[in-house]
Amino acid sequence: MTTDSPPASLRQHVAGAASGLAAALVGDASLAVQEAKQLWREDGLFMFVKWPALMVGATLPFVLLSVGTQPLIDQALGVSEEDIEERTLSFHVSRMLNSALVLIPTHPLNALLACHIANTLPSWKVALVDRVVKGKDHFYSSLLASVATGIVLHVTDVVRATVLHWHKATFFPDFISPRGSDEHDDGDDIRSEVGDEAEDEEEEEPSTARRVAYVASTALALVTACGFGAVLMAPVETITMRMAAQPHVYGPLGTLGTTAAIFRQEGAGGFFHGVVPAIIAQCGVSFVNMEEEADTGKVSL
Repeated sequence: MTTDSPPASLRQHVAGAASGLAAALVGDASLAVQEAKQLWREDGLFMFVKWPALMVGATLPFVLLSVGTQPLIDQALGVSEEDIEERTLSFHVSRMLNSALVLIPTHPLNALLACHIANTLPSWKVALVDRVVKGKDHFYSSLLASVATGIVLHVTDVVRATVLHWHKATFFPDFISPRGSDEHDDGDDIRSEVGDEAEDEEEEEPSTARRVAYVASTALALVTACGFGAVLMAPVETITMRMAAQPHVYGPLGTLGTTAAIFRQEGAGGFFHGVVPAIIAQCGVSFVNMEEEADTGKVSL
């Protein structure tokens, strides 16, 4: 009898997390509509400039620093060009480490923007002096959770590339772009002979219906992959944003204390608030490299 209790307890926690996620998705959808209406009343058309500008302001320093420091991390860890090409374990470790380290100097900007969005920022001058410089109000308490987002972020990229490639290779293999000529240089003569014969044969083009099915199915796969990524990111982002936006409330608790407080007050669903906007944002960002990741199954550089 005692051996049945752990699986039952585990099933109960999993069911609670699933129901919390479902409730968060439904609640976020309606909340997103309400927030959009509120922003429209406050900012009008300016909302389409203000909030994207804030997103760019929070993302651009991270991207620029990542690009500059990644070669140094690769050199320090001994990551070769072959590792980068094949996306080996050392490649993934280097990317996760670089993302985590870059989030340390960019943390103050992200925390200030979180306070600004939550309307808990007294003033930019006071925030820069008291919080950034002097570290008052537990300003740096969310640093550990912020660093953890860099690791989880790379994991979501791997999940997205894997899902997109599996979908394309399984259901639409004829749409995968040929890459053999770039991967094997010792068979140029053989390929040239085969290529000459292939030029004489007319390739069958996919029908319009199949092209439409590919576009619709790929869009669904992208949303699904980004949904997985958003679900993975949601808990750590929720903890980070709570601690950054309300440092006087969650700062004294620390990362583990904040996690326990959210679970105790809101249940498992409390970690998944903001999933719907996160899915939309990830789909927008991932659309650029969607075809490359679907063809190769590798995280785009």
